[in-house]
Amino acid sequence: MVAGVPSDRPTVVVAVNDAARARGLAAGALVPTAAGPLGGRGGGRDDVAQGGGAPLGDGAAQAIAASFGAVSSAIRDIMEPGSVR
Repeated sequence: MVAGVPSDRPTVVVAVNDAARARGLAAGALVPTAAGPLGGRGGGRDDVAQGGGAPLGDGAAQAIAASFGAVSSAIRDIMEPGSVR
């Protein structure tokens, strides 16, 4: 995942390689998870997807950190079904 905040509007791009897709990950399914903490939405293909969010102001660093955390949790949940958090 790559995230940036040009002109105070966050943008995220998620890319998933062939090996990860074979294990059940899809960029198009992960990008809405990434964009949610940024106040936005996203979509795309299984290999590459993008999303955006609302202006973040002074909360940009925290929102980006939350976005990465949400994607990490989603990946763990997909890769380790049945795990309890």
